[in-house]
Amino acid sequence: MAQLNAGTDTTGRLQTAKLLNDWLNPKLDTKFDKTGGRLTTGTGDVNIELWRGTNASWNILNSGGYLRFQSNYTTVVGTYFDVLKLDYNTGNALFKGNVTAPTFIGALTGNASSATKLQTARTIAGVSFNGTANINIPFANLSSKPTTLAGYGITDAYTKAEVDGLAKYIGGYSYSNGFLIKTNVARTENSMLVLHIKGNSYGGKVPINTLVQVYNYVSSDSIIQTGALNNGYAISEVKVFYYNNLVYFWVPQQTSFMTMTFQLLKAEGQVNRVDSVTNAAVPASGVEKMVTITPRTAWFEDTLTNVSQLSNDSGYITASASITGNAATATKLQTARTIWGQSFDGSANITGALTGATTGTFSSTLSANRIVVTSTSNEKHLEFSRSDYNYITSKGHIGFVTGGTATGSANQQVWIHSNGNTKIGAGSSSAPEYTLDVNGTGRFIGNVTAPTFVGALSGNATSATNLSRSVLAGNGLTGGGVLNADRTLALDTGYTDSRYLRRNITRLVGSLDDVRTSGMQAAGADTTGVPSGHYDYSPVLILQSSSDRYVQLYYNSWGGENQRAWMRGGSSSA
Repeated sequence: MAQLNAGTDTTGRLQTAKLLNDWLNPKLDTKFDKTGGRLTTGTGDVNIELWRGTNASWNILNSGGYLRFQSNYTTVVGTYFDVLKLDYNTGNALFKGNVTAPTFIGALTGNASSATKLQTARTIAGVSFNGTANINIPFANLSSKPTTLAGYGITDAYTKAEVDGLAKYIGGYSYSNGFLIKTNVARTENSMLVLHIKGNSYGGKVPINTLVQVYNYVSSDSIIQTGALNNGYAISEVKVFYYNNLVYFWVPQQTSFMTMTFQLLKAEGQVNRVDSVTNAAVPASGVEKMVTITPRTAWFEDTLTNVSQLSNDSGYITASASITGNAATATKLQTARTIWGQSFDGSANITGALTGATTGTFSSTLSANRIVVTSTSNEKHLEFSRSDYNYITSKGHIGFVTGGTATGSANQQVWIHSNGNTKIGAGSSSAPEYTLDVNGTGRFIGNVTAPTFVGALSGNATSATNLSRSVLAGNGLTGGGVLNADRTLALDTGYTDSRYLRRNITRLVGSLDDVRTSGMQAAGADTTGVPSGHYDYSPVLILQSSSDRYVQLYYNSWGGENQRAWMRGGSSSA
């Protein structure tokens, strides 16, 4: 093995030349054949070691048909391993590590971690693929396809039988006797059942879409918790019963040419439990525990007729979220408002004093236990603005109290009683007995007119029906009395013949002029002649004409004979 060592001394180049001449050349001469410019050892291995120390040297070795480039980067001193091995027979190069280059040109044997395309395009399920683009493979191109969902790894799907049972509705057309539905639910099978009825109502002009729920409760051998809802045409009734130890349903045909189909599901099961549907009435015998269900009707235009259909039967629409749009009514206002000083949200009535009100217009009735009129001015008043009639009406009494807030009939200055009478003046709790009953002294600036005044009147009256005075009959008179009627005074003559006077009557009239002025006149007086003789005169009757006055005198003659005579103008006349 040849070893090249280099060194330096102070002479530099001279030492190197000396090395080549004195040391290297003899070594090369003994180790290598330099004929024709070759380094050769004959037929043995030959190597060139480029030494730089342990773990840092290279060795070029021609051995066994390979040119090996070796490194001693190892823990064993003097040991080399191949880094690159060139096969002179095949030209192949074997690298211990990775080969990095800007571009590799030519075919590469072995695996590449990635490639732009396949050198030779391949077909995948009949579709050409070279890696330059994605491809779509038709399902029909696949071979050996699974025949079950499990073959595709799907283990939780419904079976074909289950899907067929779910999709299957059993029904009939124009069953005039009704639709008799036989199920395969045994009487002894606890079952939460939902029957779905779909169909065409024909004359009803609304599709049939009704759900019926029942519970076949084995413990009590009964059908309980029943109910139904029409979401379309209103089916009038649904009957459910036991027959031949199975659960049966029956639905009437309500219009001609009806078509109905039926699907019965049990609890969470998805297989139709309807076995058959026939055109038949409810069996006449053998039916047990029958329940008749009257379906409720859902809400749509032709059936929404009652507020309770939109509510909980109490007249209220219930919702957990806000309702957008205007509602005709609401339980309360979302935001409370102030009405004349009182907070109001509509959830309850408000009471209390009104504040901040300027004017009020009431088109109907204003109800209050008390209305107080206040004002900063001295004058406070209630004003009625109608120009024709304004009324204060009451179903009971109306009282007016001034000077305080005391109530009660005795404190009312004006009391309009429900009997129609009115009392003026406080101090009495008795009801007014007259149309106007004044408790106290009344004063009228003007005249007071009435058909009748009852009671004493102070002051002068131009006339009166009755007087508080009487006419007394004095000496020689009869009659008289209280002046509440006409009174007649009569002379007491002492004789049964009222034409004659007693002689002791001192005076009848003052003068004949007074008699004439009085307008007294009597008819049928005796005008026979007056007899001669001595007699006492007593005036009995006064007659008058347009110019003369006569007095008929009664006298007794000395002979005791009654005599009469006339006197005219103060003298006697026979």
